[in-house]
Amino acid sequence: GTMPYEVIHSCILNFSNTHKFGCTAHIKNINTGKLDPHAKAGKWIGFDDASKGHKIYWPE
Repeated sequence: GTMPYEVIHSCILNFSNTHKFGCTAHIKNINTGKLDPHAKAGKWIGFDDASKGHKIYWPE
């Protein structure tokens, strides 16, 4: 099946970069020692409008 958006705009939508809102995101911590945690867990809340980054909520 074809989506109405694809018919109107003559392009195929790409959903490979979609994430579920509120899913757990592990962010690598680059300033750690050998015994420190190497990642920090947060919640994914969307894409950043100003850059090609992601918005992560830190529940702390």
